[in-house]
Amino acid sequence: MRGPVNRGRRIRRAIARAACGVGFPSGRRVRSGNLTRPRKKAIGCIMSSEQPAAAGRRRVLVVEDDTLVGLGVRNALERLGHDVVGHVSTADEAFALYESAKPDLVLMDIRLENSTVDGLDLAEKLLARRRVPMIVISAYSDKALIERATDVGVYGYLIKPISAESLAAQMEVAHRRFAEHEQLSLLNQQLSQTLENRKLIEKAKASS
Repeated sequence: MRGPVNRGRRIRRAIARAACGVGFPSGRRVRSGNLTRPRKKAIGCIMSSEQPAAAGRRRVLVVEDDTLVGLGVRNALERLGHDVVGHVSTADEAFALYESAKPDLVLMDIRLENSTVDGLDLAEKLLARRRVPMIVISAYSDKALIERATDVGVYGYLIKPISAESLAAQMEVAHRRFAEHEQLSLLNQQLSQTLENRKLIEKAKASS
């Protein structure tokens, strides 16, 4: 009985390490296209047994093409008390689930296999359909990517490997910033409409 038990523990540890990006020598970097991916050795794992409590329950869509990383993120979200409406790996799957499941927050990887767009392009297209806070989770920290993410309008950018604590904090900040931005946009729309109505009233008075 000891053999299978030990094997099960090794498998669980392997999944946890893969999800956190553990196992690469510190300081080495690997290139993928024009992007430089840092290879880090994680100290704390996203699947840590000590998870902070969720400040608010969210319905989260995870867009991640690495199955093991996605599994780790999903596990962390559920431990934080959130509902994961789905984990998809392609842009087409993300579009479909975004429309059907109506998540109120999206965690988006940048590099997506078997897709004609990357995660930032996908985030922009999804936001054009329905606005929700989106957080990028990526191994890439290139300045150009961060600037693109800012232009797209995402509300957070986390570098892998991430901890449950940083994920929880970023989600809460993103949710609050999004709510404040939407409220401000609504007030601006109402102000514009009020000014337009006043112009119409003044015009009607002048012509009467």
